[in-house]
Amino acid sequence: MINFKLLMLFFIVPLIFLMTSSSFESNFYESYNIFPGEFEKHDSIWLAWSNEKYRAGESTGKVVVRMIKELQPYVKINLLVKNETVIEKIKEILRKRNINDNHINYIIIPEYNRWMRDSGPVFVKDNQLNLKIIDFKFNFYGLLESDDPESISIDNEDKIIAEKLDVELINTDIYSEGGNREFNGKGTMIAVKSVELSRNPDKSLKELEENYKNLFGIRKIIWLKKGLAADDSYYHGPITDNIYSSSITDGHIDEFCRFVSHDTILLAEVTKDEAKKDPIYRETYKRLEENYQILKNSTDQDGNPFKIIRIPAASNIIIKDFIAEEKILKINYVSTEENNISDDSVKYIISASYLNFLATNSVVLMPKYWKDDRSYEIKIKDENAKKILESAFPDRKVIQIDAEPLNHGGGGIHCITQQQPAL
Repeated sequence: MINFKLLMLFFIVPLIFLMTSSSFESNFYESYNIFPGEFEKHDSIWLAWSNEKYRAGESTGKVVVRMIKELQPYVKINLLVKNETVIEKIKEILRKRNINDNHINYIIIPEYNRWMRDSGPVFVKDNQLNLKIIDFKFNFYGLLESDDPESISIDNEDKIIAEKLDVELINTDIYSEGGNREFNGKGTMIAVKSVELSRNPDKSLKELEENYKNLFGIRKIIWLKKGLAADDSYYHGPITDNIYSSSITDGHIDEFCRFVSHDTILLAEVTKDEAKKDPIYRETYKRLEENYQILKNSTDQDGNPFKIIRIPAASNIIIKDFIAEEKILKINYVSTEENNISDDSVKYIISASYLNFLATNSVVLMPKYWKDDRSYEIKIKDENAKKILESAFPDRKVIQIDAEPLNHGGGGIHCITQQQPAL
């Protein structure tokens, strides 16, 4: 004879358990903060004013002004400036170029880092749609001690902004830069392992994972191994044949790998022919293909594979008139006399990348590199990269701008911006 009470217990208890555990998991993740995908709707873009001049490039102010112009129809801008005098100078520059500044909110912060992506506010929102800022520590790309005055000054940026916006500041003892984190907005983050560990030598990968999962409400982290060879820090010496990097990040992810939707990743690609002809490309080819295999064999937070689209790695643009003694040789404690090195023999490669783009409301700002005195192959690459981004963002206008002055300083368009998500 069938015992119906036992039979009911057999079916109902597991069902209750499944419902309860599912509800618990849902509530558990809903209680966390969320870092939306950068391709989602934005309230505004944070941008740092800079007007640095490099020997081999024009002023960075030219790039910022062009970005302000192109962003005007689509999104508000919060522009960091040092004082009222700078505001008046910017207003005058914009007036001369017939650029309206009614979409700009000027934010005065006496000391800030122009690389807003790395040291500026990291915006998240909770399940009640409250805006918050995560206060990551900043040790100038692992080069300064936490108590260094410059590091402390830059590290205060997000605290000041949180006060101005009157939003909650979430504290953490993790050192990290936004240029090395990519999110799909659904629970997956991608980062470069070597970068994160170098910033936090006292922490294990497991500790970092636990912190990131708690801070961002993510369920999965995909660790890529290394970034572009051209992005290696010049503190390590030449990449090859007295050619140095212009970067100190040591391989940020926003130079070679970006989410363009919840399930789609853009990944830079060096061809086999390029790798055969150029030693810098050869090393980058190895790293990118290794990262491709990692992504190819990875899944998102729900176990689904990613769609991976390859986009050309930008051409290696080598600059010959670098001020060697001041920036490279002194940093590496190398003297020109001892090593028989002249300024003319030291070159550097700019941080060129089509992946260092800004995607915001209805528009994408991306770099271009061809000039009249450069190879026609660079022009073809520019055009192909634009077509790929237009395909990845079919509902947005893709605008190419000359961001090379930023590249000379080791960064790009994405590096001087930070998005504030719409609530």
